[in-house]
Amino acid sequence: MHRFEKGNVIVELDDAEAVLPKSEQIPQERFRQGETIRAYLLEVEKGSANPSIVLSRAAAGFVKRLFELEVPEISQGIVEIKSLSREAGERTKIAVYSKEERIDPVGACVGMRGSRVRDIVKELHGERIDIVRWHDDIREYLPAAVSPAEITKMAIDRSNKSIVLTVPKDQLSMLIGKKGRNIRLASKLIGWELIAEVEEDPALTVPLSEVPGISDKKRKVLETAGFETVQKLLKADMEELSALEGIGVKTAEKILAAGREELEKRKEEKKKEDRVKEEQLKEAEKQKEEARAEEEASKETEESEEEVPAVEEGAGNDKEDAEDDAAAEDEEDPESGEGTDA
Repeated sequence: MHRFEKGNVIVELDDAEAVLPKSEQIPQERFRQGETIRAYLLEVEKGSANPSIVLSRAAAGFVKRLFELEVPEISQGIVEIKSLSREAGERTKIAVYSKEERIDPVGACVGMRGSRVRDIVKELHGERIDIVRWHDDIREYLPAAVSPAEITKMAIDRSNKSIVLTVPKDQLSMLIGKKGRNIRLASKLIGWELIAEVEEDPALTVPLSEVPGISDKKRKVLETAGFETVQKLLKADMEELSALEGIGVKTAEKILAAGREELEKRKEEKKKEDRVKEEQLKEAEKQKEEARAEEEASKETEESEEEVPAVEEGAGNDKEDAEDDAAAEDEEDPESGEGTDA
């Protein structure tokens, strides 16, 4: 590193100078004058006597090159980097593949006890790296790409290259990731649009047959069209509903209103049930704590009772022993005058 210019770093090469722009640096990283910098050759701008050489540490290509340098199997062509997505300073996802079945491409990149990937992470100042196995079947590839989130269902639209991912409620934040980073990087990695959807709670699934105010005739029309539950009905387009046989705009609005009302009612009932269960769990936990406390107190009492007799036995004989000793001394003392003639 040679000098700084308005946030840019000017790097001195053998016979030229290169610039590492502020925009191509890893966020928050700092450089010292004279230190050696590893960077990716991003661009060479020709057209003058001194061509402009632009370097980058933020480009995805920089991470790819680091893996090529650190993992011999990649440079030898045994392991191939199929795809890579990156948000510099935060997280990188890299998909690797090997034609040789005996080779574990992910393990090769990680290294013994993580030694290889650890060196790369150190160079990137702690940037998180997810290494996943590439697969030509999107159903096999996708779960690894969005890891650590666990998918329960995926709806693939091949014509639009989009996938709706259904996950349990407690997995949603993990799927999306901090600031949407996990799902965004996974989308770039596989080249498909990814849409997150929360799995419906079975307890809140309301069949149309349980919604008051919908006649059997209209219900059958709706079910035939694929709207068997209130949840599916509420996702429908008004035009689509009103176009069904025997169902106009006004009827569709009434059906939707009835469905929403029934769903809200079920949600309130479930909230009450959940509160009751929560209170029951708290009470059960409280009883367990009390039982443990009683057991501990009982043990302490038993231990103290075992120790007390030994102490009392010694203490109770002290007075008797003292009296016996005094009597013996009186008998043996020649100066006492007792036992002699006058």
